[in-house]
Amino acid sequence: MNLFRCLSAAHISTLFLVFVVSACTSTKQESDQLNSKTYTSISTSTGVPGGVAQQVTVITAVVKEIDYNQRKVTLDDKQGNLKTIQVGPEAVNFDQVQVGDLVALEVIEELVVFLSEQAPSEKSADGGMIAMAAKGEKPLVLMGGTTDIISTVVAIDLEAHSVTLRFEDGTERVLGVRADVELNDSQVGKTVVMRATAAMAIAVEKPESE
Repeated sequence: MNLFRCLSAAHISTLFLVFVVSACTSTKQESDQLNSKTYTSISTSTGVPGGVAQQVTVITAVVKEIDYNQRKVTLDDKQGNLKTIQVGPEAVNFDQVQVGDLVALEVIEELVVFLSEQAPSEKSADGGMIAMAAKGEKPLVLMGGTTDIISTVVAIDLEAHSVTLRFEDGTERVLGVRADVELNDSQVGKTVVMRATAAMAIAVEKPESE
């Protein structure tokens, strides 16, 4: 599974990963998505190309209804949004989930961009790690993955303060550069590395009152 690509495409909004880790389908009977909180930060150094951007997304919901026979669960974010999920057979601990349980999802996505004289000798490959709770326990999933997107500076436009990047598949894209970063012809031919990392933690717990 390409975790980063999966998280980006779903944008965390379906929440089906609470139970299955792999693909399944949502019934879309109620809300398109549950309420979420997103925190974003960007860090750069003056005059240094690139930087670090991080986004943290948090979703909390309560299990409102469960159909064990049809393997469906309805989640309530307490903001008036409901989401019914079709749970796949990979969720071996689905029978441990009960009405009233709390579902918490936290996703951290980070993008590190930097300029290099050459491409990394060992590029971070698509994929990552998956850890799950033992059978018979409340569902718990930890996932993480990193992928490198490599491109080469093929042209610089001093007037527009932009660069043209050529990616490994041959496509090119023009990107603007921060005003504090000096551009010059010596940067043509250098490598731009975009290192994307995604990590996710999902937990199902009983309410604190129990």
